[in-house]
Amino acid sequence: MYTNAPVYINTFIGPPSLPNPHVFICGTSGGGKSVALKTLTARNIVTSDCGAFFIDVEGEYTDLTRMLGGRVIKIKQGESTGINPFELEPDTKGGKQFLNILDKVAEIRALLATICRNYQGRTLNGTENTEIEIIVNQLYAEKRNYK
Repeated sequence: MYTNAPVYINTFIGPPSLPNPHVFICGTSGGGKSVALKTLTARNIVTSDCGAFFIDVEGEYTDLTRMLGGRVIKIKQGESTGINPFELEPDTKGGKQFLNILDKVAEIRALLATICRNYQGRTLNGTENTEIEIIVNQLYAEKRNYK
């Protein structure tokens, strides 16, 4: 409205569709970026099984997050946040809960690969990747029968 610039919104339904649900919004101050993002987020969370994550330095999305049943995690230097990358939480699809252990194994393998790359300056080799997969699968084996 203020800039008279066109806006194209593709909600990943029908052609042309994008390969993933990532969003990048840019514009001038007061141009409606936050309103657009909040509207898209609320609509997608209410109408589909998708989720959203925000790094919200100014706390602008706190009310929306709580209204939609989400969690606000405050991260402060030197304080515990309660974020546990190894925690296995159930996903919901079609109204049923399930544990996606294969995705969790991939997440943990990627986390350990990042740690190795950033702190040791090397990538994990094939044997290390395989060992990580075997060990993590064994650790989560008891969770496979989650109802």
